[in-house]
Amino acid sequence: MPSIRLSALLFVAAAAAAPRESPLAFASSDARLVEAFQWAKHQALAYVFDGDPVGPWYEAALPGRQAFCMRDVSHQAAGAHALGLAPYTYNMLRRFAENIADSRDWCSYWEINRENKPAPVDYQSDVAFWYDLPANFDVLDACLRMYRWTGDRRYIDDPVFLNFYDRSVKDYVERWQLDLDHVMKRPRPAPPPGPAARFLRSRGIPSYIEGRGWFVLGVDLLATEYAAYTAYNQVQELRGNQASAQGNMRKAAGVKQLVNDTWWDDAARKFASSAEFVGDFAGQRGGWPRNRYSLRQVESRER
Repeated sequence: MPSIRLSALLFVAAAAAAPRESPLAFASSDARLVEAFQWAKHQALAYVFDGDPVGPWYEAALPGRQAFCMRDVSHQAAGAHALGLAPYTYNMLRRFAENIADSRDWCSYWEINRENKPAPVDYQSDVAFWYDLPANFDVLDACLRMYRWTGDRRYIDDPVFLNFYDRSVKDYVERWQLDLDHVMKRPRPAPPPGPAARFLRSRGIPSYIEGRGWFVLGVDLLATEYAAYTAYNQVQELRGNQASAQGNMRKAAGVKQLVNDTWWDDAARKFASSAEFVGDFAGQRGGWPRNRYSLRQVESRER
């Protein structure tokens, strides 16, 4: 244990000893806004690192893990780009892409640490690990956005990225039953996680909603799936593959129609946030009939 503490101290000391600069600037007649911006900018840059086995990276996970996760990198990528961190984001996204695997049911590593290993807090083995299912879709969409911002053709030409995209919209969707014929009546967990029970509830959470029990599906998964099909359509168009592009747009249109027709309550003017299981879970472990869920509404949104 003392060696772990020493490692953490050295990690913090290295960060403090290597301040970074960014060309990002902000001007205002209100000095308080300028001060707040400068604080936020320096705070963000304090969590940017070089020289580790994983390559250039910035922290995008819960504090203290010395790691980055798929969701947080996807959501922080635009801000990181504004700070001048495009090479860091590229390296992190590629780490996710290169680790997609059949043995993990076409998941990558949810969280990768500075040692270029899956973070132990989220990973025990290829059948026992934490994973939020919107992750593959979010990363795919982030890669396309980063290509648009940077013009870096590796995002659309590198076989590692292309394999991740293709596996995510095909094999991943099939393995986790996220296609339109199954997504509203899929069992959970799906596919079965094997004998390990540590991550039974969290190996394949069908949403970024992590604190709820055995619900069927979150609308955010459908939103990211739509974004992924749309992004991969654009990747295929950029590569001149029109037939594949059209196929992905048909899938995107189907997801959009499902959300608008099924998840929208016109009288209440609300979208639902999740499909909740109704009934005895123990008696329905093999799969839920289509009429055995209810849509949970949590906040109003105009379509």
